[in-house]
Amino acid sequence: MFQKEKEIAKILNKDINRPQITKQFFQDNYFNSDGRIRTAPDSAFGAVKGGRVSEAQRAKERFSDADYEKLFMLTDLKTWLVDESLMRTDKMTMAHGLEQRVPVLDHQLVELAMKIPSEYKIKSRKEGKAIFKEAMKEYLPKHVLESAHKKVWLTPMSGWLRTDLNEFAKSILNPNFCPETKEHFDFEGINRMFIDHVERKKYNLNLIWALITFQIWVKNYL
Repeated sequence: MFQKEKEIAKILNKDINRPQITKQFFQDNYFNSDGRIRTAPDSAFGAVKGGRVSEAQRAKERFSDADYEKLFMLTDLKTWLVDESLMRTDKMTMAHGLEQRVPVLDHQLVELAMKIPSEYKIKSRKEGKAIFKEAMKEYLPKHVLESAHKKVWLTPMSGWLRTDLNEFAKSILNPNFCPETKEHFDFEGINRMFIDHVERKKYNLNLIWALITFQIWVKNYL
């Protein structure tokens, strides 16, 4: 949860960066005194798409403390999957006259999957979809069954920041692009982080892209 804490500290001004408050929030709201995850408070479910607290509350009642992972999966399904992954894939395929199909999102299969305890899905921190692999082992190739890591398709954005988008990124990650954010960000730190990425010293795509998005959003909407 806090794996980016040190990196974030490099780009935020010291009076803005207060990681202990974030840690305390999660400690107070999501963990028992023994460190185990407990059922999230009602307020946490307001983040579900469209503020459908009642729907999320029903999910909370269905899933036990021991299966809190399923609550995260539900939130993911209601937000990122619909508004990000499927939306972008649909636009990219339709732009080239392709009909995308997502058979594993058949509603009956999804409903069945949501009834299966997470312990049967997640073998370890690095390996998920355990029961799905087991059910499909007759059809899946060996390298898929034996792989402990999820293979994903990524856009070449990391490389674009070194080439076509380099000047664009530098113009936005500049204190003069949006004066309103000067009090929040350490732009010298941001510049060092950007250079490290361009020179392949450290992979910083996620933070850089988040900063670019935030800068543009603040300039246009605040």
